[in-house]
Amino acid sequence: MRVSISAIPFDIVGSVSIDVSDDNVSGDYVRRVNRVATLDGGVAINDRGYNEADRTLTYTWASASIVQNIAIKRMIELYSRVHVSTGEGFYLAAPESFTPDPESPSMTLLIIEKIT
Repeated sequence: MRVSISAIPFDIVGSVSIDVSDDNVSGDYVRRVNRVATLDGGVAINDRGYNEADRTLTYTWASASIVQNIAIKRMIELYSRVHVSTGEGFYLAAPESFTPDPESPSMTLLIIEKIT
């Protein structure tokens, strides 16, 4: 799967596209729900619904060029928000971490909202 990550304000070197591994974690789909015991021995369920912002995207890929590593590292250092384009949609995300391992680099993104 191809994933594109780009800085939100225009930056000539603030964009990268990578072919991520098929075994990536693209975030769990979880509802904001919890169960609370009541005084009568029953339960009350609080259901606040589903929100894309509860997802964390973690991507690994086979190898990255030096240019890709520099671009991703630069985005982590300079931008608190990035756009992420995946096969599932287009997201606003906060880059959390980047591991520039020469054999299996990885990146973690915290979803803020799904744009489309």
